[in-house]
Amino acid sequence: MLFSLKYLGMTLVEQPKGEELSAAAIKRIVATAKASGKKLQKVTLKVSPRGIILTDNLTNQLIENVSIYRISYCTADKMHDKVFAYIAQSQHNQSLECHAFLCTKRKMAQAVTLTVAQAFKVAFEFWQVSKEEKEKRDKASQEGGDVLGARQDCTPPLKSLVATGNLLDLEETAKAPLSTVSANTTNMDEVPRPQALSGSSVVWVSGCVASRSVILSLTSG
Repeated sequence: MLFSLKYLGMTLVEQPKGEELSAAAIKRIVATAKASGKKLQKVTLKVSPRGIILTDNLTNQLIENVSIYRISYCTADKMHDKVFAYIAQSQHNQSLECHAFLCTKRKMAQAVTLTVAQAFKVAFEFWQVSKEEKEKRDKASQEGGDVLGARQDCTPPLKSLVATGNLLDLEETAKAPLSTVSANTTNMDEVPRPQALSGSSVVWVSGCVASRSVILSLTSG
């Protein structure tokens, strides 16, 4: 799914998720962007179960490829309802970054948020299937077969290893609290960096980052 947005900027945050935390971060980013007086960079944001890919609209140059496993939170901001933002771990260190984007309208901000939420869901379901297949192979190898056969059963195919990436790390974070994706308005490989809802809605997302199960619930209020 492709979205044409304007990149507002980035700021560091101390926690991987939180509505108040993200709102404060977005407020800082918007204020900094206004104060700079510079023209906002137009970007294309591509969302898939692999993550988020950012490219420059004019040059088509890759800005950043953010793995889905590094993203912990995304939101359509309450106050700045045309702003979409996500929090992700830096690919260079352990710091957490909040990146914000200006959308053409609030419905688009929500559409991007929900698309990322769906990407989490698909990625987590894929991981579940891969995990179950691995458990079956391990069980089969324990029940019988010669040593060579057992070794082959215990070794996932290269394609599976490439596709699942860091999914095995999810085992350690399965009991963590749910990550949140909020859309509170009236109507979701790596390189160095540079749809709509009616009513007030909240989308709870857990999956690749925070929980063993994925919950996508829309609560109108």
